[in-house]
Amino acid sequence: MENRLPLPRPLPAITGKLAGGILAAALVVSGVAVYRYRAASAAGASAYTTTRVQRGAITDAVTGTGPIAASQAVPLNFKNSGKVSEIDVNVGDKVKAGRVLAKLDDSDLRAQLQQAQANLANAQSNLNKLTQGAAPADVAAAQASVDAASKALATAGDVAAKDLATAQQSAADAAKNLQTVQAQIDAGTAADRVAVANAQQALADAQKTAQTLPAVIAQQIEQAKDKLFADQVADDAAVGRGAMTKEARQAALDADQAAIDQANASAQQQLAQSRQTVNQAQATLNTAQATLQNDVAKFQNQLVSAQTQLNTAKSNLASTQSKGNQSVQSAASSLQTSQASYNQKVAPPTPADLDAANAQVAAQQAAVQLAQNNLDAAVLVAPTDGTVTTISGAVGQWLSGGATSGAAATSASGASSGSSSSSSNSSSFISLTSLSGLQVTAQINESDIGRIQTGQPITFTVDAFPNRTFTGKVAIIQPLGQNVSNVVSYTITSTIDQSDVQLLPGMTATVNVVINQVRDALEVPMAALTYARAQAAQQLAGNRSQAQAQTAQKPRASATSDQAEGAPAASGAAQSQAGAGAAQAGQAGQGQGGQSRAGQFEQPGGPGVLYLMKDGKPSQVRVQFGPSDGRFVQVVSGVSEGDVVITGGGPPTPASSAQAKPGGFGGGAFFVKPGG
Repeated sequence: MENRLPLPRPLPAITGKLAGGILAAALVVSGVAVYRYRAASAAGASAYTTTRVQRGAITDAVTGTGPIAASQAVPLNFKNSGKVSEIDVNVGDKVKAGRVLAKLDDSDLRAQLQQAQANLANAQSNLNKLTQGAAPADVAAAQASVDAASKALATAGDVAAKDLATAQQSAADAAKNLQTVQAQIDAGTAADRVAVANAQQALADAQKTAQTLPAVIAQQIEQAKDKLFADQVADDAAVGRGAMTKEARQAALDADQAAIDQANASAQQQLAQSRQTVNQAQATLNTAQATLQNDVAKFQNQLVSAQTQLNTAKSNLASTQSKGNQSVQSAASSLQTSQASYNQKVAPPTPADLDAANAQVAAQQAAVQLAQNNLDAAVLVAPTDGTVTTISGAVGQWLSGGATSGAAATSASGASSGSSSSSSNSSSFISLTSLSGLQVTAQINESDIGRIQTGQPITFTVDAFPNRTFTGKVAIIQPLGQNVSNVVSYTITSTIDQSDVQLLPGMTATVNVVINQVRDALEVPMAALTYARAQAAQQLAGNRSQAQAQTAQKPRASATSDQAEGAPAASGAAQSQAGAGAAQAGQAGQGQGGQSRAGQFEQPGGPGVLYLMKDGKPSQVRVQFGPSDGRFVQVVSGVSEGDVVITGGGPPTPASSAQAKPGGFGGGAFFVKPGG
């Protein structure tokens, strides 16, 4: 970017005398400055550090570090847990595919295989029996069983019928005996029962009479009272008429009262007699009942014995009937079972039975195969060619079998660190690594990963062979970065070319990925660029200082300088060149990859300037740079082989003199335009 100085505002006209004085002063100052610069350049020419432009190879590379790893590493372990019975290899042995590495104690596994084979033979035998059908002997035996069951059923029925008839006869006899005893009791107590019945009837009659007599007596007494009242009324009437005397009336009334008293006495007598009759009838009944009970008690033992015999006979009848039914039902069930067995033997197998038998055979075959696989897995065999790198166990040790982890595979390849290797080895028993196809991994900073492509050549070194450089090519660029302490890096994996030395997994390598390589190129040291950058930076700083000094002058002095601009050609040209150089240096401040790098004005791979020593004096030339390897940079154009290029030293720059006198006239005459 060009440096644009602000234009001064118009000033009043300056008189000729004043302008002449100012111009004369400027010429004197410019002459003195030019003289001092040339004297300093001549005095310090022998102090420059120089070198010649020469030809060589320039290699632009990105550097990273990482371990050497095996491309094929297999962590091996037994399928199942068990005790190690033998180990047939040692660490460092080279083995071929198929070689036995170790064995487990297989006694239990062999027993399991034998058990599975026996189960398979049994299932196969059942299937054969099902498909071939029952043998004639088995059919005959089944028929004999049916016949025997039928005969047993008939026998059970006959026995049950006989037993039931016997029990029924016993019950009938017991009932008949009970009836006989009861008849004897009835005959022996008939008179007593008649007497009891007569006494009960007499008692009932007496009680009935006793119940009706009070009402009859009460009616008779009421009739006597009614007659007394009627006679009294009639007698009173007769006395009143004079037909009867009072004495006759009183006599008649006394006669009626005596009749009433007689009736009451007769009633009381009748009631007492009735009660006596009831009591006598009750006593007679009690006597008759007691006589009956005494007579019945004489036959009680015979009655109880007959009743007991009847109950026992009935119980035996029920038990005999139940047993007979059970016997018949059991015989019938046996007959059904025998008949079903016979039907099953003579019937052909159903598809469901065949499918079930075949499925059982298949299941047992799978069990045999599984047992055989487990037995075979007790022998650890090398799956590929390789070298034994670790053995984590010993004879007699109990191992936990199972699948190995991805960390174990990484550890076996040598691509992991020591800590992770020790922790992951626990999941593998033997690690088998192929040393014929090694590869190297490296961590590349995110600022350089964009320049890496697969197929690019690499060179690397290892501490084990400090004087050797190995080669290879980039094979894999992992797209997922790793962030460690806010530094993002990407892992690249490269193949390794064959060499006459044996590299080993886990060795730390310093890898250089060759981005660009130019052979037989014109090259200069990077110090030449550093020197040119320093010159451009100082010129830019001096140019800015001069611009600030000119802006700070008084308006009259600025007008005088504008009028005198065409006179001192050296001063004007120097300022113009300094401005252009500063602009070019500012444009060169963009670093490679589009990143701005403050203070760096020249970069490899773009245009720039160098300082050559010609006729004992530094001379700025415009050049085109190529790639750099960090020590040298290619110069594509602008110089020739053998040219002397300045890499350092020399007298103080004009920019420093100009900075020492800010505001001096003509300071820009000491800048050299980069690329001019």
